[in-house]
Amino acid sequence: MEQCTYSFYDELEEFGPAGEESAARIMTSVFAALAYIHDQGIVHRDVKAANILISATDRRVLLSDFGMAVQPAVEENINWMSGTPGHIAPEILRDMPGSSKIDMFAAGVLLYDALTGRLPFNGPCWRLLTVSYNPDLSETYCSAGVSDLLRGLLQKKPEHRPAAEEAMRHSWFKSMESNQFFAENRKFFAERRKVFAERRRFFSDRRKSFEEQPKARTSPQQKPRAQTFPGPLGRMQRLVVISRANIGLRLASMRFGARALGKSKKVSPRDMYVMSDEDFDAVVVR
Repeated sequence: MEQCTYSFYDELEEFGPAGEESAARIMTSVFAALAYIHDQGIVHRDVKAANILISATDRRVLLSDFGMAVQPAVEENINWMSGTPGHIAPEILRDMPGSSKIDMFAAGVLLYDALTGRLPFNGPCWRLLTVSYNPDLSETYCSAGVSDLLRGLLQKKPEHRPAAEEAMRHSWFKSMESNQFFAENRKFFAERRKVFAERRRFFSDRRKSFEEQPKARTSPQQKPRAQTFPGPLGRMQRLVVISRANIGLRLASMRFGARALGKSKKVSPRDMYVMSDEDFDAVVVR
């Protein structure tokens, strides 16, 4: 099992939108994975940044979470209305049967999210936006090549979207390989990924150290009980303790009542027993 410390979503949350070179590297692996599963007759149905895992050893990109995957050629009565809001293809929202092209639409949403840091179809009206809105690709401030790829992936009609193998052969990926501007910035992205990996490793080690420590006692330490006598003498001792507590509470209440009435006379325990219950209640109420 490949060890993956974080996902592409975590990387976008930590560092913001990715550059075109980093996005091209991610999408090349995503399209390769989609091409393979589509060739096997499998539709993923939940392609998004959180399901793109990055290997901890060599930063290989892995497509994960096949919990919603289906095989249309084998399964019958498939409920196509599933997926993550903002990533669902327009034909699914129109109650039409799906195909492998719904993964290509979600891949277009993933690429748009990677370049801009936001979803093209978001908010409470994301269904209406997905069906009828064409995002302005000029707001991405990206090259013409990636804009052309995005325009093809986000087509409303599934037959107009490219397949995974066709998307892999897009000219944008070839331009990224020979682009000198992004080649000069590889060191910056490498350092950024290194810092992110170190932070992940630090918090992972801390979590393991806390889990290995013995759990502390949750119950407070009990104080040693006072020495008590057995038998009737012990019961009398407990009654004396209870009576002393009641006397102290009654005395404190009467002193509070006396101060409320403006009396300067202090109430003694002897006066307390002389007072009747009616007088005590009247003092406390006032």
